[in-house]
Amino acid sequence: LEDFIVLPNGVQLLDLAWEDSFPEDVRECLRDCHNATDFTQKLLDRPEMLGKYRADIEYIDAKRQQKDILRKDKLDLGKRIREALRMAEEGKAD
Repeated sequence: LEDFIVLPNGVQLLDLAWEDSFPEDVRECLRDCHNATDFTQKLLDRPEMLGKYRADIEYIDAKRQQKDILRKDKLDLGKRIREALRMAEEGKAD
């Protein structure tokens, strides 16, 4: 599994079971999350997942341009998450 693609109601639209769509550790992390911030904070508490998964973390800047957070640190998911959370706190990313 290399990519996650979010399709609203995709599990139902593609007639897939939730258990078949996401690995168990990801499902467990998603439990009780209300937004992406909740999910990323849970990931930070699970270092084994930070080493297992990689992800681009992107946002739209003031000029409506899509930007990648810490593109050069692609292999350090924890660092990217912490930077995204810092940027959100400072109002630089949403």
